[in-house]
Amino acid sequence: MAARAKNNPYYRTREQLADDVYNVLNSDKLSLGAKHAVIFETTWLWTEIEGKYTGCYYWSKKACAHLHESETIKAKILRHDHVVPRNYIIKRFLYGDMMSSEEVFSFLKTNLVGCILLKSEDDYLNEIGYQRKMPSNWNFGDNIWSRYTEAEIDVCEIIWKKKGSVLENT
Repeated sequence: MAARAKNNPYYRTREQLADDVYNVLNSDKLSLGAKHAVIFETTWLWTEIEGKYTGCYYWSKKACAHLHESETIKAKILRHDHVVPRNYIIKRFLYGDMMSSEEVFSFLKTNLVGCILLKSEDDYLNEIGYQRKMPSNWNFGDNIWSRYTEAEIDVCEIIWKKKGSVLENT
């Protein structure tokens, strides 16, 4: 799903996305399917709010070599991965304990993180069983980077000074 421009009438801030999840979860008038649909979309929009590639704060060290490629090239060789697979986030909301509005925002901010990987790194995660899974002993509150640690994928944080321009690569 592509990031929505801020002037798009359907654009929502992270605060609005979290409020929507909270309100949907607390509605007794919506079906489980409708709740799933809102949370499903939120898991995409949240991590791509600053951009699918350019603007994403976390990149594998190997992917960093391609920071300045065109978006077309990036789409061919890179993948926007969810550090905690989206199905974990969705199931937690649909089947876990209810949260306050503030807890929903905090949960999303902590656990719904995007990271840019090389396609080969994403393929390796899939190969070792981590396409849609966290390590078997992992629970919310544990290190969200556990899949990457086990796959020996090193990550750096990117500080963007403006769209498409890197200030710092740590």
